[in-house]
Amino acid sequence: MKICVLGGFFDPPHNAHKEIAKSAMRQFEPDIFYFIPNGKSPHKTDFVASEEDRIEMVNLLSDEVLDSKILLYEMEKTTQSYTIETVEYLYDLHPNLSKLIWLIGSDWCGKLSAWKDYEKLNQLCKFVVFKRPNFPASEGTEGLDFQPMDISSTDIRDGKYHDISSVVPKSIANYIKNKGLYNVR
Repeated sequence: MKICVLGGFFDPPHNAHKEIAKSAMRQFEPDIFYFIPNGKSPHKTDFVASEEDRIEMVNLLSDEVLDSKILLYEMEKTTQSYTIETVEYLYDLHPNLSKLIWLIGSDWCGKLSAWKDYEKLNQLCKFVVFKRPNFPASEGTEGLDFQPMDISSTDIRDGKYHDISSVVPKSIANYIKNKGLYNVR
């Protein structure tokens, strides 16, 4: 069994997340594609949207990507989440898992070796890099066949888009507007 994962803060999810998932599904043809929203991350603690809102927006994102699923393992944990724990959980959840593909942005390439149990993590999954604007991919990493999009959740939260419906799926734009998230009206 082959599984492909896109983890992230998804605060909020946007069109690049959707296109990354679609590209990975075409390129790798996984048996399961998971979106995994981060829980208590060692890399970020200042979420703007609540866990409930992030879960709902990832559900809406998953509706946009045929045959994708959501794994809430990290959000359901009461302790800090580390990727190695999530990877081990996936192997426990799917005993016949033979290939695990973990998608990461090129902005994380130089930071991977600092991740908890990186050596073990690198043995258990294959990191595939998608390009992010202004962040070159490291040499020797496999790349996702994906045209980078100049969209970031940070820019959405910071109000840099006049109309968010151009950068997030319509259902998520409506959700954000209805909930009054990110000062979007």
